[in-house]
Amino acid sequence: MSPLWISPLSSHVDARLSFSTAEQKNKKESRRLFTMSSLCISSILPRKYGFGGVCFSTNKTTNHRVVSIGPKASAADDDYDAEGATSSSSSKSEKKKASLTTAGRKRASTTKKTTTRRKASSSATTTAKTAKNVIENLSEVRVKTRTKKNVGKRGRGAKGSSSGEEEEVLLFERRSVFNPSGSHRMEIESKEFIKENGSGDAYVSVTFSLAKKDDVEGNDGEGVENMVLHWATKTTTSEDPNAWIMAPDAIKPANTSEFGDGIASRTPFDGNGKLEFTAKKEDVKEVTEIVGILTRGEEWLHAEEGDMKALTQDPKLVVRAPPSGGSDDDASNDIFGDDPSASVLKKVCDFEGSDNRNLFSRICLLNDVLEDAKECNDKGLGIVLAWLRLSSTKQLPWYEGHNYQGKDMAHLQKVIASRLASVAAKHPDGTSRQYARMAMQFVARGGGNGDDIRLGILNIMREHGIKEGHRPGIEDRFIAQWHQKLHSNTTPDDIKICEAYLHFLHTGNWDDFWTHLWENAKLTREDLAGMKAGWRTEGISGPACHLPHMIDSFKHYLWILKTTHGGADVDTAMGFAQGKISDEARNGVWDILGNRDAHWIPGKIVEVRKCMLSCWKHDGEPDRDVVMLDAALEKFFRTKVEQIDFTSLDQDSKLSLLELAIENVALTGESENMQKSLDYLRRAQGEECGPRWSESWALTMKAALDNVTCAIAKDMDALCAVSNKTAKAIASVAKGSVSDAYLTNFGEEMVRGHALFVAAGLSNAAFNDARNACKNKSPWLVSSNGESPDALAKCAGKVILQNLEDAQGEDFTTKDDGLPVVFFSEKLGGLEDIPKGVSCVITKTPVDVLSHVAIRARNTGAFLASVQNDDIWNALIAQDFKYVAVAKSLDGNSVEFTNVEESEAKTLLSTSSTATSSGGEKKSVSVPKTKATRKLVVFPDAYAVGVVGGKSQSLAASAKVAEKANVIVPASFALPFGAFEKALKKDPETKANLDACLKIASATAKSNDVELRRKALAMARRVVSEGLEVPDDFAKELEAAIEQTSKSSTNKVSVDDLWASICGVWASKWTERAFNSRLAVGIKETELSVAVLNMELCDAEYAFVLHSKDPTSSEEDGGADIMCGEICVGLGEALVGNDPGRALGFRVCKKTKQVLEITSQPSKPVAYYSPPNGAYIARSDSNGEDLEDFAGAGLYDSIPTSETSSKPAEYSACDLIWNATFRDDLLQKLCAFAVDVETACGGKAQDVEGCVVVESDGETRQLVLLQSRAQV
Repeated sequence: MSPLWISPLSSHVDARLSFSTAEQKNKKESRRLFTMSSLCISSILPRKYGFGGVCFSTNKTTNHRVVSIGPKASAADDDYDAEGATSSSSSKSEKKKASLTTAGRKRASTTKKTTTRRKASSSATTTAKTAKNVIENLSEVRVKTRTKKNVGKRGRGAKGSSSGEEEEVLLFERRSVFNPSGSHRMEIESKEFIKENGSGDAYVSVTFSLAKKDDVEGNDGEGVENMVLHWATKTTTSEDPNAWIMAPDAIKPANTSEFGDGIASRTPFDGNGKLEFTAKKEDVKEVTEIVGILTRGEEWLHAEEGDMKALTQDPKLVVRAPPSGGSDDDASNDIFGDDPSASVLKKVCDFEGSDNRNLFSRICLLNDVLEDAKECNDKGLGIVLAWLRLSSTKQLPWYEGHNYQGKDMAHLQKVIASRLASVAAKHPDGTSRQYARMAMQFVARGGGNGDDIRLGILNIMREHGIKEGHRPGIEDRFIAQWHQKLHSNTTPDDIKICEAYLHFLHTGNWDDFWTHLWENAKLTREDLAGMKAGWRTEGISGPACHLPHMIDSFKHYLWILKTTHGGADVDTAMGFAQGKISDEARNGVWDILGNRDAHWIPGKIVEVRKCMLSCWKHDGEPDRDVVMLDAALEKFFRTKVEQIDFTSLDQDSKLSLLELAIENVALTGESENMQKSLDYLRRAQGEECGPRWSESWALTMKAALDNVTCAIAKDMDALCAVSNKTAKAIASVAKGSVSDAYLTNFGEEMVRGHALFVAAGLSNAAFNDARNACKNKSPWLVSSNGESPDALAKCAGKVILQNLEDAQGEDFTTKDDGLPVVFFSEKLGGLEDIPKGVSCVITKTPVDVLSHVAIRARNTGAFLASVQNDDIWNALIAQDFKYVAVAKSLDGNSVEFTNVEESEAKTLLSTSSTATSSGGEKKSVSVPKTKATRKLVVFPDAYAVGVVGGKSQSLAASAKVAEKANVIVPASFALPFGAFEKALKKDPETKANLDACLKIASATAKSNDVELRRKALAMARRVVSEGLEVPDDFAKELEAAIEQTSKSSTNKVSVDDLWASICGVWASKWTERAFNSRLAVGIKETELSVAVLNMELCDAEYAFVLHSKDPTSSEEDGGADIMCGEICVGLGEALVGNDPGRALGFRVCKKTKQVLEITSQPSKPVAYYSPPNGAYIARSDSNGEDLEDFAGAGLYDSIPTSETSSKPAEYSACDLIWNATFRDDLLQKLCAFAVDVETACGGKAQDVEGCVVVESDGETRQLVLLQSRAQV
């Protein structure tokens, strides 16, 4: 298709359209071009014309996406050499040749007719010319998608193996079930795949299958006569993402006919009740869903879940075209970005921003979006949970818009409760099941006869002679007003109104009505006056007549209301569920309700919930009343435990109650994290690690409790995050109905309402007991002693109370007072840099002594310490230090703080060895020069200085040591320094866009526009990681290198996958952290080069980091004779990334190989493992790492070709903890190995990273050396 050109020649847009002759014959097709999702917008006309042109292009060969994210950079402030930053300048003829080559390659790939080919060729040439022009604004930067080489593909994912038979590589698959009215359910399977032995085209296939419902006898094919699907599609290009759109002919099955409305089609099912859709992906690329309704003759068989739908592409990859005249600033997009759950949140936000907000309409929308939310797993159902919570607390109105009938509300509530119960029982994702079950406390059970609500109040009025309309009788203003509400907008509020009214009938005091209503439902006079809907505007104000003879009538009516609107509390839920559970469970619940305040109630609740599991977690559909009872019991457990004074419990009682609290959450199987933590806690309560409350026992118990705390934090942080994001988005459109004060603490309120909240308090109390029983009772951990461990002056400075993450890129040496900074950072992620001028960081987050942030702290001479005690942390913050001096205590087990004046701080600093640099003098670091090589790929025998970085060199040098020590060094190859520049030179478009981004980013060093720098660097990373093409010569070399180094004969990584990882490593040169670090020490962009070391990812059982010299001990303390290290379960990602929790920490004597001390038992909640089908990892290896004055460790990324798998660490079966003989033997081997590496490196202390793998026999363990570098 040809481009459409729009040139803004004046203040009014003069649209001039240029079409081919063929296109002019089809005006309808021309108009359709404006709405296509692949429209590309870019300003590409030369600057000398004085205006920008805008090109709307639908040509698939350009493959561009435009991102507008920043203002034009000031050229005056720009001293960045775009050519020099990425490669040496080439001659004009070379650039022209590269541009023509690019254009020619794009022309060759075009398969359209002659007219289209000419246009495509023109477009490609224009693109090449654009690459030569200087791009000065981020809005002009293009992120293209690289072309796949399809070289060296894996064998995994293919179906069919016989020769000659076409194999399918599955790209996406989704199954879902809908329940239309009638005797059949609808099972839908959709998938996207590539025919491996064919042309390589992608296909979409969708199958609708009718199957008999479980409670209907007969064969599936029976009764499908005259069944027809009434259907259409949803697309990325429609203005309304939920609109039904006529399907393209390519996907219409045979026997399809148009319905006649220009939108829908109708297709009959075959004799077996099946209907299949198949099309090439290219022909239906704009289609995201097939939506439909089952029909039979004139009968519409609507599904309980709403419209039936089948996804035709992975929702994670769907990119919608911006709406015409609209913006990309939707609250939902700001919150979740491109995540598919954003579409769910947008529907919710659109509704909450409308004028028709009432509870019934809200539940109608919930019924429509629940299936989409379910497919988005925890993010989608987290949105539902937070939305319902906002609604239940009346932050969102219940009584706006139209009225409705009670029977409709009763039916809809029953459908929602049943669907949520099904998700809670059957969703494959545990967190999603948890959120669905939590959401049930905010919905009513529904059902009953909805008309009974309307007719019941009428019968009472007539029975007792209450005036009704024109019918004469007793004038009762309250009854008349409430009657109208019950007629037009009955809600769960009516239960509380009825209870308050019954209270009034007993007392005779109308004020008692309002008191009861407030104390039990937090409803006020204003709330009832605002209960209006539709044509009725009076609300409820009363007063009521005192008619006590109506008490029995309203007691019965209360039950009618609870039948439809109740179910959330234990008493009501039990009333409806008692006939649906076992005798044992039923008797248990009655025991609980009859002895609510007994001390044994928490244990009884857990016992009864276990007994009830089989009543709702089974193959069939669960009964909503049983699930609601289970959720109510879990909530009741939390209420009872909160009433206990933890300080009155002894040590063992705290542990027992904590175990019960975790079991209460874990027994439904919704949190694997909590189940593994529970298993660890239970085993730690035994005496395998020593007598109870001995030092060794307490060390293990402390780790188990730390693991519990980390697991709780992981689950609750996720809940808090999705809740806050949802609430923020809804509040932004909800017309002020959500108060700012409520919004501020909404996420924390959601957490406090979770059953794990009480477990967190118990865990903290028990942790203090275990810590006090350990050898080292201090909650402090010092990870870096600073430049002068015993010099108080080094750590004096001005106090800043702020998370270190928020200060990345700052330079505190340029401030007027010239004082270093002491940071009190509550949270520490582990990957932060220590900004210039920061002398000390104090945090509440546990920090591994060998994590990257700890290494960088030691390298910069900063003091880094963490305290795992809320009371101590809060007390420090309460001191409100302005200037402070910090030092380790004399015994080394704690940290001391001295409040000082500014003058004292300056005096202390004047005696410090860092006084000059702290005063603002910039430290400059030079990096080693690189050497030119013609090779694109090098192997260990060519890992030379200047060719690759220290990581590769050390790996090659360590091979000899490893061989003597019987340690494996993985086969590897590297892309040397300069390889990136060579690849970039062959992709002029990517080079031009990267140069533009870096030019803008460099200009911010003077302007200090941190936000623009952040955006420019983010765009630079995308330009490289997503768009840099793999040149043919690179592809050939990489394929050969993979063949040479891979241990697998059938499951080799593809060149495309490896290239994507390599580009990701190169792109990490421009992370904000790396860029700021180079600025801080004066390393120029042109000086820093990144080689990439590639090797197969080890399937590690354990990973370790060793320091051949204990960095936390001085020479006088014998630090040189002590080797220390840490070991974690799985890959080292958890270790070097400073994941929460601790690794196994140890100290070993280098001379005797005796294990001196186990300093910590493992508690990190998550373990990472190699992908099941194996993977390569591309590791950064720059010439700016491990320098004398600049460690650079962890600045650049290492990226596997497939995502590592993560799962909760299973410490209850970990030999490192429970088998002391095995553990000590392993630690002694590691010590011997560290000594050998240190000796081979001339006696210089080494940081050694490696892992332990299990051989094919399943028993033999082998040490693997991954890297060694000089210890900082």
